Amino acid sequence: MQKRTGNSNLHIPAPTLRSLRGASRGRPKPSYIFLRFRTVITDVPRAYGTVFLAYFRLKSENRKHTSSRTPPRVRHMRIASSAMTQLHPVQNASIMMITTNVLDRQPLFANASYAREAIECLYRVQALYPFFLYAFVIMPDHCHFLVRVPAPETIGRIMNSYKSGLTFDLGIPKLWQRRYHLRLIAYPDQTKNYIHQNAVAAGLVECAEDYPWSSASGRWDITELLWE
Repeated sequence: MQKRTGNSNLHIPAPTLRSLRGASRGRPKPSYIFLRFRTVITDVPRAYGTVFLAYFRLKSENRKHTSSRTPPRVRHMRIASSAMTQLHPVQNASIMMITTNVLDRQPLFANASYAREAIECLYRVQALYPFFLYAFVIMPDHCHFLVRVPAPETIGRIMNSYKSGLTFDLGIPKLWQRRYHLRLIAYPDQTKNYIHQNAVAAGLVECAEDYPWSSASGRWDITELLWE
């Protein structure tokens, strides 16, 4: 019996070797695939790559710059409520006439209950932020107040509280125009008379004392003027 040693008897037929060699010869080499991929990438216009690179570089520089920069100082703090957006100077030593209008000059305060609530709200605000009230009138579509605000209170805080408070009390979301008018008064007594005569000038009453929503009626508590 003849012995078999190693793999001497394992022979691969020649056609099979040729077929394997042919198959390996027909496959693309890895280096060739890489070259094709690199060619596709470099076919992208260079301008786009330059733009993207500049954009990300600028973005990173801006991030570094803004992180080291202190935030800008807020010059004015505006109140979110639309009832008070006008900034007025603090005039604690002066008598002022304040005029505020109903939105679109609607005659809402021709309603007696609304007019009474407007006056009562004024006194509630005075209890929270004390000020001197010398005269007032609640007209159908606007209001006049003759006041002096001692420190540390401000007319802005008082008017914001009044307008937003009355808006809430009456349940009318858009009650007021956004701003109010402030005028410094040199002749308080004449201004007080002007305020009291508003109802007469509008033809609502013949005598100022007959208009119930005014300090001229004598029904409401006010501070007396000690000078003319």
